Amino acid sequence: MIRINLLKKGSRRKSMSFPMPLIIGSGAVLIVALVAVFLVPHVFKPKKVAVAVVVPKPVPTVVQKKEPPVAPSSFVAQRQVEDVVTDVADTVDIARKDGKLLIPYSQMSFTEQINFESLFARAACEVLARAVPDDIGLRSLEIANFQTVYAVGLGSRKESVNAMFAAVKRERVEVLAPPYSFIRPNGTDGYRFAFTYKALWGIDLTDPFVDLSLSTLSENEDLPALITRFSALGKNSGVSLVPPTPVQTEVAQAGSFRRYSYHVTGTGSFVDFVAWIKALYDARIQCAFIKLSVGAKSRSLVSIDGIVIFTVRK
Repeated sequence: MIRINLLKKGSRRKSMSFPMPLIIGSGAVLIVALVAVFLVPHVFKPKKVAVAVVVPKPVPTVVQKKEPPVAPSSFVAQRQVEDVVTDVADTVDIARKDGKLLIPYSQMSFTEQINFESLFARAACEVLARAVPDDIGLRSLEIANFQTVYAVGLGSRKESVNAMFAAVKRERVEVLAPPYSFIRPNGTDGYRFAFTYKALWGIDLTDPFVDLSLSTLSENEDLPALITRFSALGKNSGVSLVPPTPVQTEVAQAGSFRRYSYHVTGTGSFVDFVAWIKALYDARIQCAFIKLSVGAKSRSLVSIDGIVIFTVRK
């Protein structure tokens, strides 16, 4: 087995939301895990995503005018309603504490979902960079439906793999139980593992990328130029796209917006891929990987296959 530490010096020196069914509840996940563990002979290392210093911006508090309550049928019913209203108000207050909107993706508004989707791939890479130690390599990485992240890899020592699992669990994620996540001996060559988690990190409302007004979205007629910029940033980051321009697969209407899906395939180092994700963020390109598969092909090369959604105004 050959491990690759893409964080070390090598030939390249780069820095650093998909329609794939949700992995949860499907036995197919276990099959993918076994195939990836036994058949893929290479690994890659997560790369840190550079994070800019952000000056928190105040989140306005909306004060709702209280309407006169309707007389309840009983005192007990009135008390129950008051308790529910109090619980909901407290939950919203906690969710927005410190500029974070910590609610599930499924409960977000459309504008909140658009922002969450655009930041999802970058956030997933940041979790891996923080959690995966130097002596562990990943063989494959799967991201699906802006909710699930699945990774397979190898570790030389069980202590390192256990520490990685503990670090992942300290993130705002829900790690799924076996068979979706596991640690097993790999014969005499260390330990193989797989982990699957659901993202619970919500939205950082202080992030300069976040725009709940969606005023920064491109117009429909500007889509070709947006695709060109998307591809150029990949090429400049070291990712070779084949074909060089993503292929449109679907278009959907969403109120006054259109959502275009494009199939993207290519190769590069994992460092190159993470640099591309960072470049898209720095350029404020509103696009989102609804599906992403990254797999080790050789000592310094990974395959990249995904579905990217571009949301524009009609």
